[in-house]
Amino acid sequence: MSEIFSYNKIIESIIIGLLLCGPASVGMAADHPGLPVVYSFQADPGITNPGENVTLTWNVSDAKAVLINPGGIYFEAGNSLPDLPEGDSLLVGSAVVQPKNGTNYTLDAWNDFGNTTANNSVIVRGSAVGLIAPKTVSAPKITVFRANPASIKPGDAATLVWSVSNAAEVSITGIGRVALSGSMAVMPTQTTTYVLTARRGSETAKASVSVAVVLPKISKPAINSFRAHPASIRQGEGSTLSWSVSGASRIVIDPGVGYVVPTGYTQVVPATDTVYTLTAQNSAGISTASAKVSVKSRPQPPRINYFMADKSVISRGDSATLSWSVSGAESVVISGIGSVRSSGSMSVRPSYTAFYTLTATNGGGSDSANAYIEVGEVAIQPIIIPPQPRPREEPITILPIEYTRPREEPITVLPVESPKSENGHQELMPIMGLDVW
Repeated sequence: MSEIFSYNKIIESIIIGLLLCGPASVGMAADHPGLPVVYSFQADPGITNPGENVTLTWNVSDAKAVLINPGGIYFEAGNSLPDLPEGDSLLVGSAVVQPKNGTNYTLDAWNDFGNTTANNSVIVRGSAVGLIAPKTVSAPKITVFRANPASIKPGDAATLVWSVSNAAEVSITGIGRVALSGSMAVMPTQTTTYVLTARRGSETAKASVSVAVVLPKISKPAINSFRAHPASIRQGEGSTLSWSVSGASRIVIDPGVGYVVPTGYTQVVPATDTVYTLTAQNSAGISTASAKVSVKSRPQPPRINYFMADKSVISRGDSATLSWSVSGAESVVISGIGSVRSSGSMSVRPSYTAFYTLTATNGGGSDSANAYIEVGEVAIQPIIIPPQPRPREEPITILPIEYTRPREEPITVLPVESPKSENGHQELMPIMGLDVW
């Protein structure tokens, strides 16, 4: 009778083990790509007596390590099978256990993306005590998800930081799948909300964070300067426009200049009075400035009415007077003298023959005239001999004068009679280059 009871207990244990734990061979693939894949996890034999050996074997792909509990059986990557496709990594192993009671063994395989679990139960004859139901799947937990800084300017970057536990897959909108924890720089062009989703089986956890993109306040363009130099010209002359503008996307000068760079200059030659307008534009608005160039009519050239000297020939030491008159001149200059008024006179005493040039100019042209003063040696004046009291009828006799040359050859100078003047004086003129007294 006791043998029948014992047999019934064994059958009961087997039935309970099968109902609670499933078959002795379990194959489990990862819920999501990237997670480890458990191809098989087996116990041989699946039914044993207390204290007898049971061999656990497993076949896992894409895992860094496996851990089997109870028993703390740990196995790292490195045991691979030959002839696998390039890029595959396979963990194959076995361990011997000696369960005394019915036991549920759990295999955990993990890598950087998360972990995958598989279960297998060993039934021990004579007792159903110790059978463990498969572990329930706990929900993922997001411990950290933040953006630093939370507000940026266009072109700047923010850093997303996150940390997740107990997840098989983690993803961020706009980025894709990520590791369980990490950080990443983002550079949104507009305010963006990032959503982190952590999954494990049917359990899901979510968190969100926003990065605000703050556009800088834009003001209308600033026209720092816009001027014309000179502001007044004569017909045919030029004026230089110069400008400096900040914060503009488009700058135009009218009339006749067109598009320009923010800082520069250009020359204009207007025929009449002209107002130039600078227009600077950006997305915030338009700024304008103007500069006027006045154009004066070109006058007629000046006219020299006269320029003369009162004496054309003078002796050294004597003086002469220059006089002149000019109409319509802005500048009058006499060579050797300098600037003078439009009309006037001036006494000059040149030491040598002088040639004076008067030049008159204005905006319409110039005119010139010359005056010539010849300077000679001191003039020889005739010698006046007062008359002697004698009859007017008597002739005057001049005795011969003897002049001795270097060879002592005498020269005879014949007397020359000169007529008397009306007042009775007799004029004697030098003869043969000799002085007569």
